[in-house]
Amino acid sequence: MIDSTVLNQLLLEAFSGQTTWLEASTRFNLDEFIDTFHHTRELMIKTVGDLTDAQASFQIDGNPTWSISEMVTHLIYSQGFYYNQLLDVSTSQLPHVVEAAKGFGEGAKLNIPSGVLQENLNKATAQIFDAIEKTRHSYDPEKITVNPAFGRCTYHTWVLLLLGHEVDHVRQGIVMRRAARTAVSGSKAPEPIAAVGTAPAPTAESSAVKASASPARSTDSPRKGRKAAAPRKSRSKAKKKAS
Repeated sequence: MIDSTVLNQLLLEAFSGQTTWLEASTRFNLDEFIDTFHHTRELMIKTVGDLTDAQASFQIDGNPTWSISEMVTHLIYSQGFYYNQLLDVSTSQLPHVVEAAKGFGEGAKLNIPSGVLQENLNKATAQIFDAIEKTRHSYDPEKITVNPAFGRCTYHTWVLLLLGHEVDHVRQGIVMRRAARTAVSGSKAPEPIAAVGTAPAPTAESSAVKASASPARSTDSPRKGRKAAAPRKSRSKAKKKAS
């Protein structure tokens, strides 16, 4: 498994254009990328676990960051995109996912019950783990696909992109879990384990600082999450305009 500090630096270099995703995917062997993805997805499952429905849909006023509900539904929906890419560079006979993301930031839904989120995330996890296991030994190492957003990609590259997307949302999930548990229940959530690798678990404060200090690093749109609500018109102006 890749150390979190090393992985974060690698993802930052790729997201910011200091290196290509193709080159970044040669820094570690495939098993290390896959093992780290497994660990990161398991942390995502723990992050969603034991939340109430209200906590899962909690939103911070004036902050565009997604709720846990929006984040998990987006993660599940967008997973189909990476799933299909892995199949395209392998000889697997697995069927493609028909309803898969075609653009950035798709699939986010609010007010999905916590139990449903956990159930659907577990199903999605079993699906992507199975796909990786059935393609990791049957991909074409010479085959390269070209993506308009990520450039030239091999099987290794798509696994790294899948991992990078997961890491980004785990960071968000840790912050939102702490905020939701504090705001909705009035109690402080236990510190989560390390997001990836072996580094100590980040706190909500440290994660927020890192997120704000880093350039756009997501495999989603540059500014991820829900759009800030438009300011409401005052009643007096509304009445004046109506008259």
